Amino acid sequence: MVTEQRRETAVAVVVVDDEESIREGCRQTLDAQGYRTSVAEDGLKGLRMVEQVKPGVVLVDLKMPGMDGLEVLKRIRQIDPHVAMIVITGYATVESAVTAMKIGACDYLNKPFKTEKLLSVVAEGVERNRLGKRVASLESERKQALNNFAADVTVVERPKAFEVATKVLTARGLASFVERMIADRSVIGVRTKEPTEDHFVFASLEGASQLRLDYDVTILPPKKYLLPPCEVLVEFELGGDPKARPRVEAGAPTVLIGVHPYDMIAINQLDVLMSQTNPDPNYLARRGMLTIIGVDPVRASKKAFWGGMGCDVVENGFDLWLTDIGGAYVVEVDSEKGAALLDKYTEAQDATEEQLQARSKARAKAKEFGSTRQLDFRPAELPGLLRRFFDHGVWAKQALHAENLQSHVLHVGYLALPDLAGVGSVIPLASSHPEEVKTVIRLHRMANEMSDLVCGRTTHPQRLVPGGFTRIPSETDLLTLKDRLGKAVPDLQAVAELVKALVGNFPAFQRETEYIALVGQEEYPFYDGQVGSTDGGGWPASAYRQITNEYVVPHSTAKHAKHKRDSYMVGALARFNLNTELLLPIAKQVADLFGLKAINYNPFMNNVAQLVECFQSAEDSIRLIDEILQDGLKAEKFKVEPKAGKGVSAVEVPRGILFHDYEYDEQGRCVNANMVIPTNQNHANIQLDMEALLPAVTGNGNGREQIEHILEMLVRAYDPCVSCSTHLLKVRFEQ
Repeated sequence: MVTEQRRETAVAVVVVDDEESIREGCRQTLDAQGYRTSVAEDGLKGLRMVEQVKPGVVLVDLKMPGMDGLEVLKRIRQIDPHVAMIVITGYATVESAVTAMKIGACDYLNKPFKTEKLLSVVAEGVERNRLGKRVASLESERKQALNNFAADVTVVERPKAFEVATKVLTARGLASFVERMIADRSVIGVRTKEPTEDHFVFASLEGASQLRLDYDVTILPPKKYLLPPCEVLVEFELGGDPKARPRVEAGAPTVLIGVHPYDMIAINQLDVLMSQTNPDPNYLARRGMLTIIGVDPVRASKKAFWGGMGCDVVENGFDLWLTDIGGAYVVEVDSEKGAALLDKYTEAQDATEEQLQARSKARAKAKEFGSTRQLDFRPAELPGLLRRFFDHGVWAKQALHAENLQSHVLHVGYLALPDLAGVGSVIPLASSHPEEVKTVIRLHRMANEMSDLVCGRTTHPQRLVPGGFTRIPSETDLLTLKDRLGKAVPDLQAVAELVKALVGNFPAFQRETEYIALVGQEEYPFYDGQVGSTDGGGWPASAYRQITNEYVVPHSTAKHAKHKRDSYMVGALARFNLNTELLLPIAKQVADLFGLKAINYNPFMNNVAQLVECFQSAEDSIRLIDEILQDGLKAEKFKVEPKAGKGVSAVEVPRGILFHDYEYDEQGRCVNANMVIPTNQNHANIQLDMEALLPAVTGNGNGREQIEHILEMLVRAYDPCVSCSTHLLKVRFEQ
């Protein structure tokens, strides 16, 4: 029961719908979750309610007698620009959806909708409302700071939200556009430093013929025009009554043309720094007079690594954005300033669907050649000296690699191989394939001893504590481990060859589902990353409840989970499907050996993905050891001061993504904890896979024992916990 005190502080939600069943159903569902829900049967009453209760979220039906939903949305936006508006309707069309989104709706509910969907979109709306208010608060603080710093300075604000348009200019039309701008204002663009050299710089253009939009990289970035080497900041009046006052020079209107997305990312970061972190009226004045025209790269320097850093696309910042589609340029109009510039100096036509498709292909090609070079180091691990200390993430990564090798070798060697060979267990396999079994045992022993060395014991590590590790290995220990890992690679290759010879014994079964795992930016993610889905989207670990949506079923004591579909899968195959491009070379070769490509929907291939990850863990462990030894080891004492707090994190363990949620009191005692484990997240997907697989295996002449064995293989493919889960099925057959 929700107390009155909690209701007063709960988020208010208003539901406007002419159907009583919808209104009351939403009220009961939302009230049960602690929301303070009010309902109205028409638009006018709904608007009065919005003014009275000041909700964080409003759900509005599109089709109502009297004032329709679109008009209600417009008026709500005038009342409160931050309220999250969700459309509910049984008459959804693309046109109505687009119109509602333009007005400001953030989501759509089609009647009839499920309770889970309602709660999900409302929760997202609450978060959107919170963030909107927070942004408004920060903006207010920023303006106040600017006023305190220079009360008489007029700061040019950045463009507000703008409805993006796409136009097209021929190559000749673009040249004419540039010439007209040069005649009227200062235009900075990319040109060769010397006519006979292929070195590029941003400099003033005297004519359109000097502009080189086909450049690879400039000697200095374009942000130099926002950070001049010399400027007058303060003016002084000397004499009997000396005075000082800030001086702001905005300069003349200027166009900066030819900016690549990665440089726009840097300018966006400067904008945040100079407008929020450390308000600078001089910078903002110059920024307000600057119009930025971006361009997608058409080639990349051999030394460029922007594609590998994920800097090939920028979400905002450009006023106009050009893409060369061959003989013409698609022009994305991203701001009112850009639209005004285009209207003043040229006549551009609307881009056709064919031209937009050409732009997509051009950007995909740019991403491809921009990703050919990867950094030789990982910025997240700089400075290197930090690797000496107990609290550096490199040790946690080594611990995860040890655990991964342990678990995957055990599962592939002792459980999957007997299935593939058609024998009951590893015991008969030892007679038919003695050398291969010895190889598996040798690999498993090495992984166990690696865990002993890094983590303190084989299972349930004890050296990982708040603040870092209680003990780290010596240089001699690491050199020995590196040697053993190097010798393990040929053993892994032998196992891979055996699995390859038998992999055809896996059922050729596929069922499309959602895969969820951490998604890395620079390296294959075991230790950190953002939560991602093959169905799209990315979330911080703190949003785990919205991702997992745990529930219980009558036939199981274990919780189940679902996200965008009725189930999802976690584990090695999920990581592979979301991070294939981040695999190290030897791991990619093994994936290619099996023809494993993302997105793979065969759950039995999870065993192959585990084998691929064994190579990944072995190769990356060797790399990490080299880096540790290069920087040197240093034993550092650390002290952790207990304090109250709450933390949520996600990590990839062998069986999939694991969510941790802990809360501590002032004495450092854990007072609340929650974990969502991989095996539970897989339960619903196993069930649906079994339901889809069963008709196929019962209809092709298999006997009862064979049917049981195939179903057991399916369960084992998910690698459920050996000690606490089911690997043996008892199937009851009914005629």
